[in-house]
Amino acid sequence: MEKLDLPGLAIGGVLGAKHYFPDLDLVGTPRLDISLHARDHRVDLDFIEKLDPACAGSGIRSNPRASWFTRLSREFRSSSRDGGLQWADPVECLLDLHDARLETQAGQFLDALRQHHPLNP
Repeated sequence: MEKLDLPGLAIGGVLGAKHYFPDLDLVGTPRLDISLHARDHRVDLDFIEKLDPACAGSGIRSNPRASWFTRLSREFRSSSRDGGLQWADPVECLLDLHDARLETQAGQFLDALRQHHPLNP
């Protein structure tokens, strides 16, 4: 992904959540979640076939080895990552955990977020 040098691409899901909260209770990475910022709501997904040729022609969602989700937003929040890519916003990572049905880990991650960024009373 780094070699493709795509602007607005960020890593989310388990990898992003583990970046923000390394003690997340999860071994392995069940899927790769990415966030892609698209200002005009048009997204070119051709890069996915470059990342995983198994996705070519068969449809992105039919590939059992990876899940690809594109989030469209007007405001793109991310944090820098070594290697040139970005980490998705912690809220995106939390939503990805829920989407992957990793509810225990999502709850654990939410608790960690609350500890680091407590809500104003």
